[in-house]
Amino acid sequence: MTEIVRRLVDGSGTLVVTLEGAHEDATVSASGEFDLANSGNIAAILAERLRAGARSVRLDLSDVTFVDATAVSAIVQARTLYRARRTPLRVTGQRGIVARVLALSGIRAGSPAQVSAASAGS
Repeated sequence: MTEIVRRLVDGSGTLVVTLEGAHEDATVSASGEFDLANSGNIAAILAERLRAGARSVRLDLSDVTFVDATAVSAIVQARTLYRARRTPLRVTGQRGIVARVLALSGIRAGSPAQVSAASAGS
């Protein structure tokens, strides 16, 4: 089952967030620009999946065309929340500039979202 949970439109473009799968093993997919205008919404959706009892969540960024520092921060904060609950949060699908920004931030594709010690201290 796929459900569009948010369609966020602002001056910089549109971000569509969809949910797939059961609440226990969910995929949160985003498309468009993931930035200051909408990073709080994605963070809230990821936190809600955890409160709903998710055993694992995959954040699919395959169709995301841009991320900024607030998007990276939202992923890092979600990762901290998931880690505290011992629940896997996997970030997948990043490519191009999105992959580069996340890699520079220490977030690797496919592995549980984590930030290296070197990146966390900068």
